[in-house]
Amino acid sequence: MQKRALLIALLSLCSALFFNEINFKTLQKEYPVELAGQYTIGTADDASYLVPPVNYLNGKGWRSNDTGSGAYIFRTPGYG
Repeated sequence: MQKRALLIALLSLCSALFFNEINFKTLQKEYPVELAGQYTIGTADDASYLVPPVNYLNGKGWRSNDTGSGAYIFRTPGYG
C-alpha cells in the first residue's frame, strides 16, 4: 500500500513538472513575456508571493520592499 502511494505521488509530480514545462515553453514561444527570475511569469502578486522569500534568503527578513512597518504587512496573494 505504501509503495502504491509513493508511486502515485511520484507519477503526479512528474506529470505536473512535464505539463508545466510544456506550458512554459508554449508561452515563451507564442507570447514572449518577461519572466520573473527566469522561473515564473511576472504577475501583480509577485510582491506577495516572491519578494518576501527572496528578501528572507538575502538576510533582510520576511518582508516586502516597502519602507517602515508596512513592509511586514501585505495583502494576501490572489485577492484584490
